[in-house]
This record gives sequence, structure tokens and C-alpha cells, in this order.
Amino acid sequence: MKGIFTETVIEFLDRKQHWLLLLVTAIAAVVIYFAVKDKLDMVRSEITSQASLVQSASNSLSNSLTVVVLLSVLSTVFFIPRISRKGRVEFYLSKPITRQQLFLGKVISLWVIYSFMVLFCGTLVAVELSVLNALSLRSAFYILIMGAAAFTVWFSVTSFIGFWSKSVSISISTFAVVWLAQLLLKNRTSWTMEQRIFQYVLDTVYFILPKTSEMSGISVQLATGTAVSNFLPVFTSLFLAGVLIYSSMSVFIRRDF
Repeated sequence: MKGIFTETVIEFLDRKQHWLLLLVTAIAAVVIYFAVKDKLDMVRSEITSQASLVQSASNSLSNSLTVVVLLSVLSTVFFIPRISRKGRVEFYLSKPITRQQLFLGKVISLWVIYSFMVLFCGTLVAVELSVLNALSLRSAFYILIMGAAAFTVWFSVTSFIGFWSKSVSISISTFAVVWLAQLLLKNRTSWTMEQRIFQYVLDTVYFILPKTSEMSGISVQLATGTAVSNFLPVFTSLFLAGVLIYSSMSVFIRRDF
């Protein structure tokens, strides 16, 4: 397991994804600085309230973290299919290691590395907002944790598709479709439909799909001290992540290489 983790770290560093994530975070930090600075000036001039500043800062942190999560998920897409490629998987299994140990070692290694990057990049922005007195670290904590949870959910989706299809292009396409679907179905209740059956179908699909956009909204509510009426998007999304990871392991263990 230790060897798999070390190998995964080396692959991660070789692909230079960490520089891309840090660059995006730096750009976000600069944009957020000027946006928050304007808000701070408005608060001092009593043009707007402190609550409005906190809301703006929370949204800024959440949005920047969403971009980092998106890039992190897309980065992991290239790792998963490689594990099942002919020649590579035989090399792994020629060692004293079971398929289950190989799967868990690789998946957990990727999850730990990229979750750390998500939290690290988010923390950099959170510290900036804290120094500017726009958002406390305690409030930012909710957004950071939810960002890590969102990465976990999407990582489980792309891992399942990657192990099932062994294709990077299919993994990326599926991820894009599911991401767009969860954004669209969030507003399904405002759609006008003549047939009730269509509403039931959409509700069912919505319940099954990840709901990370709503998880992000919940984290902002927690950060701003707003009461959250429904944590269902968080629970169902994390449950889906668990089911997909278990299913991915089943596919990998039973596959004839």
C-alpha cells in the first residue's frame, strides 16, 4: 500500500497538476482580493452591511473551490483507466498483492492526494479572506469540508466510469453530462409540465444524481449562519459515492484481465 501511494504521488508530480491548481488558486485569490476590497470600502462607508460582505466572501470561496474541484476531478480521470490497462495491471498483480488491495491502494491514494490539494488551495483563499476580515476561518471551514465532500462524490463517479469503460474520453464525457444534469435538475420544480409522469421521472433522476451544486449552496448557508432546511442533497450524494466506489471495486475484482 505504501508503495502504491508513493508511486501515485510521483505520477501526480510528474503530470504537473499541482502547478495548475496552484495557478488557478492564485488567480482566484487576486480576483477575490479586489472584489472583497471594494466590498470592504462599501462597508466602511456604510453603503452595504457586514452581512452582505460575509455573503459575498462565502460565495467567492465556494466558487473558487468549485473550480479547483472540477480541475481535480478531471485530473484523476487520466489515472483510473491506466490501472486496468493490459500489461500494467499484470505488473501490479505479479506482486504479492490482491486485486482488492490494488484497487483500494490506488483509489485511496488518489483520493488523499487530491483531497489534500482541494483543501490546501481552498485554505489559501480562506486565509486571505480571514486576513481581510471578510470571512472567519471558522465559517470558511464549512465551505472547505463541503468542497472536499464534493470532490469525493465526483471522484467516485469518474472512478466508476473509468473502471467500467477503461476510457478517458468516456469518463470525461459522462462527467460533463452528469455535472450539467445536476445543475439543470436543481431547478426542475420551476418547469411547467403537462404530464405528471415526467415530473416523477425527473424527481427520480434528481434523487439518484449527485447534487454538489446544492451542497455548495448549503455550505454557504452554514458559513453565513443561515438556517439549512434540508441536508438531503449531502446525504444522498455521499451515499451515492459509497455505492459507486463499492461497485467500482466489484467491477475491478471480477474483470478478466
